[in-house]
Formats: sequence, structure tokens, C-alpha cells
Amino acid sequence: ILILCNFFIEKVFGNSYLLGNQIVFFLAVDCILDSIQIPIVSFNNGTGLFKQENQVCIVGAVLNIFCSILFVQKYGIAGVLLGTVISQILYWGLRSIVLYKFCLEEMQSIFRYFAQSIKYLFTLAVSVLLSYKWFAIIGEKNFIVAFVLGGIICEISFLVSFFLIWKNDKYIVEVWNIIRKRCGNVFANFK
Repeated sequence: ILILCNFFIEKVFGNSYLLGNQIVFFLAVDCILDSIQIPIVSFNNGTGLFKQENQVCIVGAVLNIFCSILFVQKYGIAGVLLGTVISQILYWGLRSIVLYKFCLEEMQSIFRYFAQSIKYLFTLAVSVLLSYKWFAIIGEKNFIVAFVLGGIICEISFLVSFFLIWKNDKYIVEVWNIIRKRCGNVFANFK
């Protein structure tokens, strides 16, 4: 979304329909935070923690309204989205606490979960920065070619970022070993 959204809108609809960079950024962050919460919400609801989920939703909604009203006056639509992102962070934190406290009964593990989640978000941030740099190199080419190459660049930059940041993680090493066994000598010299 961050890399290709305004490029697509500009080429298809023209400059007058472009979104501000802050708006695109906050929309992308909102999508990411929403995606992170889907398994947590499903698990909490599946285990019958409706009361706790409702309490989290009420607190998050109040914060969203407050922050959106506060920031809309200074930042416009981007301020409303900033309020939404702030409330999404609160939703994520509170829902995670509910999950670890009531379902998993392992509150000490929540710090490891948040640390790993921050590492995932850092990986995503690095891949976005790489994508920006690499997409800028493409320049103004044919729209379809540039758009497809932009998508490929985004995927490759994420894979490169993920591998560089997570290469020593025990689970990634395990998956990599399975792939190397299945593919034989193709990856034998790559370490």
C-alpha cells in the first residue's frame, strides 16, 4: 500500500485524487495492526471471553473518538487516522493481555510475544524502506511494467529483510533445513 498506492492513483486517476503521504501511511499501519489482531480476537472470542472483549472495545472506541477529535483539528483526515492507529495499538495491547492472562495463563510470556511482534514490525519497516529505494530506481516507465516491477520489488525487499533479520531464529533455521533437505543440493552452498 505504502509504495504503490499513490503511484497507482496518479497514473490511473490523475494528481487531483492523490492521498497525502500521512494518510497512506496511517492507512497502511491501521491495516497491519488490524491484521495482527485477527488471530487474537478469534481466539479470545472462541474461548468465550466476550465480556473482556466488549470492555476492550469500549475503551478502544472511547480512545479512538477522543484522539480523532483531538487530532482532526490540526492534521485533518490524517489526524482521524492517527487517532485510529493509537486506538488500534491499545486494542492490540489489551487483547493480548486478555489472551495471555485468561487463555494461556502465562503472563510472563507476553513480553516475549511483544518483543517478537516488534521485531516483525521492524522487519516490515526495513522492507518498506528498501522498497522505496528500489522503486525510485525504476523511474517513470510504462505504467503496467512499473506497477508489476513495484509489486515484485516489494515482495523481494520483504524476503531480503526477513531473511537478514530472522536468519538466526531457531524456527527459521528449522524451516530452512527442511527446504534444503527437500531441494537437495540446490541450496547446499547457500548459508
